[in-house]
Amino acid sequence: PARALDHFVKATELGDPRGFLAAGILLSQGIGVRRDPEAAADMLLQGAASDAGEAINLLTRPNADWSAETIRAVQTRLKRPAVEAFHEALE
Repeated sequence: PARALDHFVKATELGDPRGFLAAGILLSQGIGVRRDPEAAADMLLQGAASDAGEAINLLTRPNADWSAETIRAVQTRLKRPAVEAFHEALE
C-alpha cells in the first residue's frame, strides 16, 4: 500500500485523473501512508478540476472514503475564493 500512493501520483502525471481520487482516499484514510487530510483535500480538488465529474459526484453525496477532516479541508479551500471575492466586492 505504501507504494500505491506513488503509483497513483505517477498516473496523474501521465494524464489519468483517476489517480487523484485514489491517492486522496489513501491519504484521507491513512492506508499505507500517514493520514493527511490536507493533502487528501488537495488531491480531491485536483481530481475535480481534471476528471469527467466523478470527484464532484463524490463531494455531493455521503462517502465513507473521505474522513471528516478531509471534508473540512476541502470546505476551507472552497471558501477562500468566495471570501476573497466578497471582500474585493466591498472595497
